[in-house]
Amino acid sequence: MRTDLPEICLSTMPGTGELIVLKRGKTGYYRSEWNTGDAERNKQIADDHNSARGLSPAQVEAMRVGSMFGFAVPGANPQRYLDLAKRIQTYRAQGHIEDTVNSL
Repeated sequence: MRTDLPEICLSTMPGTGELIVLKRGKTGYYRSEWNTGDAERNKQIADDHNSARGLSPAQVEAMRVGSMFGFAVPGANPQRYLDLAKRIQTYRAQGHIEDTVNSL
């Protein structure tokens, strides 16, 4: 069992915005009693709750993927998102801008 994931986190259901609870190692989700019926407010509740518990966005995304596809898939590893962000930042810093006029 992954120890770099929280026991639980809050998220919102894609499409409906319903506030849901995700549990480490469990596929599926649980309805939250804090659901307001307002997708934007639910997102704010989830973000505030996860932030107050010290959870990173990478951990929350890994929990979302794990809850849908199982916790053995690569997407259920928060390090995957940290590595991806690092690669994107490195590419942006080292990339170049091609001048279309001069390259013709």
